[in-house]
Amino acid sequence: MSFRQPEVQIPKDVNSNTIGDCYTDALDSGKKCIDKAQTTFVNTLGDYTPIPEETIQTVKAAMKAAMQEKKEARRNKRRAKMNDRRNKRKNKRGRRNNRRDRR
Repeated sequence: MSFRQPEVQIPKDVNSNTIGDCYTDALDSGKKCIDKAQTTFVNTLGDYTPIPEETIQTVKAAMKAAMQEKKEARRNKRRAKMNDRRNKRKNKRGRRNNRRDRR
C-alpha cells in the first residue's frame, strides 16, 4: 500500500457469499426501481398520441428554411458592411482628388 494511506482492514464476516448476496440485492432493487419508473411513466402519458411523421418533417423543413434565411441575412449584412467601408474609402479619395483639381 501507499505510505500516505493506511491499509484497509476487511471485516472478517465478509466473504464471497455475502458479496454475491449484496450484488443480487442491488440488482433486485434496481429492477424494482425500473419497474416503478416505467409504470409511473406510462400512467403519466395517459392518452398521448404521437405526432405524425409528416408534421415532424414539415416543422423540420420550416425550421431549416428559417435558419437558412437568418444565415443569408447575416451574410448579406456582412457584405453590405464591407461594401460600405470600401465605398467610404473610395469617396474620401475622390473628394481629396477633386479638391486638388480645383486649386
